[in-house]
This record gives sequence, C-alpha cells and structure tokens, in this order.
Amino acid sequence: MTNLMMFFLELLQLRRTPADLPSSTVLFALLFSLNCVLGTIAHAIFVSNDSLLRTLAAEVLLLAMLAALFWLKRAQPRFLQSATAATGASIVMFCMAIVIGLIYQSTGTSLGPALNGFLGLMLLVLLLWFVSVLAHILKTALGLPFWQAMLIAMAMNVLQIALAHGL
Repeated sequence: MTNLMMFFLELLQLRRTPADLPSSTVLFALLFSLNCVLGTIAHAIFVSNDSLLRTLAAEVLLLAMLAALFWLKRAQPRFLQSATAATGASIVMFCMAIVIGLIYQSTGTSLGPALNGFLGLMLLVLLLWFVSVLAHILKTALGLPFWQAMLIAMAMNVLQIALAHGL
C-alpha cells in the first residue's frame, strides 16, 4: 500500500510513468470506486446537487476519451495502466480539492475576498497540475510530444468539466 501511495506521489511530480504500475483490473476497479466516492464528495462541496451523477459522467467520459486515444494510437495494451495512473492522480487531486472546499465552507466570507480569491487560485493551480499530470501520462504512454499531450489533456478536461456542469 505504501509503495502504491509513493508511486502516485512520484507520478504527481512527473517522476514515474504508467508503465511502472502493474496491469491489474482489480487495482483499477478499487481506485475507480474510490475516485467516484471522492469525486462525489468534491462535487457535493462545490456544486451540491446530483454529485454522484456528475462524477460518474465525468469519469466515464475521461475513460472513454482515453480508450479512444489508445485505440487510435494502437496502444490498447497500455490503456489499463494509464487509466489506473490517471484515476490514482485524480484521487489525490480530489483529496486536495476537498480540503480546499472545506476550508472555504468553514470560513465563508468572514475572512474576506482575499482569502476567497486565494482559495480559488489554489483550485485553478490544482486543475492545471492535474492537466500536466494527465499530459505526462499521455506523453509517456503514447509517445507524444509534451505539447500535443498537453493540448489533448486540456481538451479532455474542458469536455469533462462541461459535461459534469452541464448536467
């Protein structure tokens, strides 16, 4: 368990690749379930309605887009490891977003607009960090240049956010 946690921390630092993960359907299923739970909590904090539906729609869309990319690049054998890596990174990001959301909810407007702006900036940095990690996963798994992987990761996140908030 500790090795897995260290892997994801190193992945978030762009030091590890999805190929370093075991290709395990059970591990993916466990991480996907945990990701859906944490995503539901995060959506409940920030959006507060239909949290489970929004989370499931966003996560299934991400997996579908990943599957399509890996199919187009004829890299299907690397899909499970990459999906597991993206799901694990998402878990860590959801944990951080939940903490930021709880801080925001507990302070409300009592600390003024400067703190609210800072918390919003932290969420933006968190989103950009996740896009960078997703780009790193795509770059290493599909052999893309980083700029292409970054554009694809940004497009995937925009579609995910649009779907989750459009429901």
